[in-house]
Amino acid sequence: VGVLPHERLAPRRVFVNLSWLCDVSRAAASDDLYDAVDYANVCEAVKIRVQQSSFRLIESLASCIADAVLTFSGVVEVTVTLDKPAAIEGCESVAVEITRRR
Repeated sequence: VGVLPHERLAPRRVFVNLSWLCDVSRAAASDDLYDAVDYANVCEAVKIRVQQSSFRLIESLASCIADAVLTFSGVVEVTVTLDKPAAIEGCESVAVEITRRR
């Protein structure tokens, strides 16, 4: 992720925060992972998307991540916050947050 030439030389560190909307009533009643959206599987899918990406903009990567999360059964909405530390001198980080619905 990066627009400037020096940002394209090596992978950049990004932090991903996900929040999704789904009906949890069945999982809450059964206390069984098979009735829930397994966040370990979601995170693995997101990790693969991030590692395979070559986007210049964090907006594009955030949209790609949202698409990946929405493929999971039961997820009807996802909010992705993508944080790029040290992107601008004098700032700790910059971030973009997007929300997508199925």
